[in-house]
Amino acid sequence: MVERALLGGRYEVGVPIGAGGFATVFRGRDRQANLDVAIKLVARGLDGGTQADRLRVEAAALKKITSRHVARVHDFGEDESNAWLVTELVDGVPLAPDALGRALLPHEVLRVARGLLEGLSAAHEAGIVHADVKPRNILLPRAKDALDGAKLVDFGLARMTTRAELARELGEELPASGVVFGTARYMAPEVLTGSPSDARADLYAAGLVLFELLGEGALFHGATTREELRARLTADPSLDGRVPPPLSLVLARMLARDPRERYADAADALSAIVDLDTAPVVLASEEAVTSVRHGPISAMRPPARGTPLPNSPTRPPEIAIPSATQTSLRRTSSFSASPAPPSVRPSQTPSSSTGVTRVPVLPPDPSEGLFEVLYHLDLAMLDAFARRERGNANGRIARATALVLRLELDAAALILEPLLPQSDLARALGISFLLPRARRITRARVESDRDDRWLDTMPANMAALCAAAATALSNGDELERDARRCKRALERLAAEDQSATAQLRLTLEIAATTTSVRSSEIPAAEGVERIQSLIGRSNGESRAATALDRILRGLLTSMVVLRVDEALARDELERVARVAVDCGATLFEVCASTSWGRLLVLDPSRAKRGMVVLERTTSLLSLGDVPLLEHDAEHHLGAALAVEGHWAQALPRLRNARRAALAERAMTIELLSASLEVLGHLAMGSRNDSEDALATLGNARLGSTAGGLAGLAWITQSLDALLAGEREAAEDALAEANARVREVAAGAHGVEAFVLTSVMTILFEAVRRQERGAPSNVLDLAAELEHFVHARGFSSFYWFDVLAKALERIEEPTVRMPMQDALSRLTVLLGPSGRLSRERRTSAPPSA
Repeated sequence: MVERALLGGRYEVGVPIGAGGFATVFRGRDRQANLDVAIKLVARGLDGGTQADRLRVEAAALKKITSRHVARVHDFGEDESNAWLVTELVDGVPLAPDALGRALLPHEVLRVARGLLEGLSAAHEAGIVHADVKPRNILLPRAKDALDGAKLVDFGLARMTTRAELARELGEELPASGVVFGTARYMAPEVLTGSPSDARADLYAAGLVLFELLGEGALFHGATTREELRARLTADPSLDGRVPPPLSLVLARMLARDPRERYADAADALSAIVDLDTAPVVLASEEAVTSVRHGPISAMRPPARGTPLPNSPTRPPEIAIPSATQTSLRRTSSFSASPAPPSVRPSQTPSSSTGVTRVPVLPPDPSEGLFEVLYHLDLAMLDAFARRERGNANGRIARATALVLRLELDAAALILEPLLPQSDLARALGISFLLPRARRITRARVESDRDDRWLDTMPANMAALCAAAATALSNGDELERDARRCKRALERLAAEDQSATAQLRLTLEIAATTTSVRSSEIPAAEGVERIQSLIGRSNGESRAATALDRILRGLLTSMVVLRVDEALARDELERVARVAVDCGATLFEVCASTSWGRLLVLDPSRAKRGMVVLERTTSLLSLGDVPLLEHDAEHHLGAALAVEGHWAQALPRLRNARRAALAERAMTIELLSASLEVLGHLAMGSRNDSEDALATLGNARLGSTAGGLAGLAWITQSLDALLAGEREAAEDALAEANARVREVAAGAHGVEAFVLTSVMTILFEAVRRQERGAPSNVLDLAAELEHFVHARGFSSFYWFDVLAKALERIEEPTVRMPMQDALSRLTVLLGPSGRLSRERRTSAPPSA
């Protein structure tokens, strides 16, 4: 096959991706820089010299622009056949509702406007008028925070339209002569009429694009395009009742019929919105805000979103905005309110398929404003609140809370620490959102109120919100304190008759029930019944549960349901993760996904999906400051990879988990990861590489450790000694494991350790029986263990695979072969499909 010639000896020309009045744009590849690029190509024809000159002028002008909101120019070249302009290839979607998947909210449009106007401002300062601003020439990248990354492309690619064509579209009787550049639908009135135009025509077109993002229909009403265009020539648009302030004020100036009434240029327009980009804040009067809160005021409330629109035909949107086209939930259990609530508060706007609502207007009172955005988990509005209140404590606290929700806990602590002595709000939010999951050193800096005095001094609704959040995020190491906080917050809500927060009260009651179950005050089954009753009451409330309600309830409910039905807990955690993703609340996403992924990998039929969930979670946690969650996610991903036999991929995960635990001085979970890491090296035959992890399992440390995790560590020591040919040391370590697990055969690790210690004991007994010439009757040895496995719900059968791999490395055949034979029999007997008649049981299983 003959390779195509390179353009200019450097560029591969691929498929066309755009075309305009005088040039075609191709996807290309820069062979020298090893970079994908866009190539605007002009073929020299009858007027090729003129067009090439135009392209050369455009290249020279664009090189003066350094804005990140304009596609960068890499190169210009020409030969006797072609002229070409090489620019940055923008991987994005056009700035239109159908490409994004839904219409945008007003504060989201303002975010887009800032980037768009920054790009136009840079162009206008360089003396360039785009002349064809339209959705196809403004791309949003497929990346996080896409709304802030609008990028202008195709300067100088404007479509040429004859005056005769415009005259026909406008319905004029006498066709005009000449041509104009641009697309009629986005032309300013002066361009349509043939009057002189300048950069302000770009502002008009940009205003049209921004207005269309709201999904409000045509700017001017008309039965035909002709009528809409003619209306543009005779009147200013009416935005009352269609666009809320302050966006309406900005668009009114950009879309003024007379260019003299518009902003002077893009820089002038940008200066008007630089502090409003995500802040649809109305401060004119308390009455206005009250009206929006208690009644539908169309001028201040955007229309309901959520109806999916067709996606881009070439590629589905991957834009990091709350999307109405995200995958719907798979199942709805009796523990969750319906994803689409039957009624929505007038002050909220549904914006996604998960039923998440947004706050369109910030209340003027700082305390109420912060509560509203937190309670609805609207991070865009939380950022807006922080900007509005910048320079005071409320703004700094809002900024810190946003950082916590985005998993930047250490940075948040730096902001909160100087505020703690004088601010109850800073202490409350630090203790409830940051403290439960922060690293040890950070917790020491933030923990300044062990008595939780803020529960009595803050507004009752904010105190309730913080108490519920602290319980949902808790590791369970301070259950008494969690219960005390819930009780005090509920008493305050009752005393102050906070009827407006009925849903929050129910969330707090679920939190109180969860602490009762976790502290063994009530059985899990009773806790499930209580929560079902509370959720039933929630569905009957006139106001729907907010995103924070749903996330906190899901986390709390899963802690209780997990003790009764793992499948329901798994589904509940999936719902929480989806809502958290929709809100951009990474802290809640990783909390839910870590537990969700762990439950998935324990089920062989769902293990691969669980690994995908944990892979994403570990990626998020690697950039955050939550080491104990990072340990859990890395450990369970490593264990799942080990089960699949992917030891090379499992070991780095287990090493990451061990180091995360070591950094927090969490010795027990460090032992767990170190144990499995050593087992991985033994299974791979790389015992010499396990010295670092083996040091963690030293006798001095294990001697001071009790419980199931210590049992697992001693089992690992036993296997290591066995593979080293030190059988006596192996049996001594197994005896230590037996002593630990007989003390506590309850809890997840206690059950695992008891089963594994019993299995190892049977394996050694099989060797001894063979040495004595006696038959190895596995069923006689395993009768009691079989009953224990099924009675205690043991599900970690991957340990049998781990043991099987390790036994393969034993060099002495007289030890290896009887152990392998016994293990294969035990695997069949104790696996999910294995059943042994209870009549074979010789004694009762150990009690918890």
